[in-house]
Parts: sequence; structure tokens; C-alpha cells
Amino acid sequence: MTYRPSWDLDLSVGKAHEEHVWSALQLPATHVEVKADRRYIETGNVFIEIAQLPRGCAEYKPSGIHVTEATYWAFCAGSAVALIPAEVIRQVISNQDGPPVDGGLNGDNPTKGYPISLRALLHLTYRYGLGDSS
Repeated sequence: MTYRPSWDLDLSVGKAHEEHVWSALQLPATHVEVKADRRYIETGNVFIEIAQLPRGCAEYKPSGIHVTEATYWAFCAGSAVALIPAEVIRQVISNQDGPPVDGGLNGDNPTKGYPISLRALLHLTYRYGLGDSS
């Protein structure tokens, strides 16, 4: 994608993003699922949970992105927040080739999911969202 400065295009793209951010920020809390990934700085990845093994169950049940009703997932790293549409995350997960990895076997609620590059999620918002087509 080649960037071409254009006042009209920049203005329309800017306005679309402005409306996107304001509409997201005005959503009820139930529409934004907040994830505080403490390992993001080390790995560059966020963990997208898809299944959990509830206490007392013999098999994993769908969870995380497969059951969320949120419109957006907000990934927090320090004081920075990346707001990603849940639909983009679902698309990324549906395109995974390998099996999910264990997300934490030490607790009382083991999970499975995919470590996904936050940079890749941000990049894909262009393909599936408000991206600038220039």
C-alpha cells in the first residue's frame, strides 16, 4: 500500500476513525472486553483464549473469543490501550492452522488459545475495518 498525501482523503479517513473511536468509547462496558496481558512487552503477542477447562469438568468448553458478546477487545499494555473489533479477532482465529496452545495449566481454570501478534491484529483492522485504501 503506497501512501499518497491528499487533504480530502486524509480528512475522510480521519473522520471515519474519529467516529469509530467515539462510538467505541461510548459503548456500555459490556461491549468492551478488557484484557490486561502482562507478558505483551516480553512477547509482542496477546493471548486469544478459545477454550477453558472449568473446575470439575473432563473436557474443554468454548470460551474467550468464541463466547464473548463484546463488540471490541481492549488490550492493555502499561498505560496504552489497543481497541480491536472482536470480529477481526474471530477472523484471525478462524485462519489459524495449528492447534491451540496451553494458556495456563498452573491455575484452577486451564485455558487454550493462540498467541497472536498485536501488530498483526492492528494490521488486519485495515483489511476488515476502517483501513485507508490508499
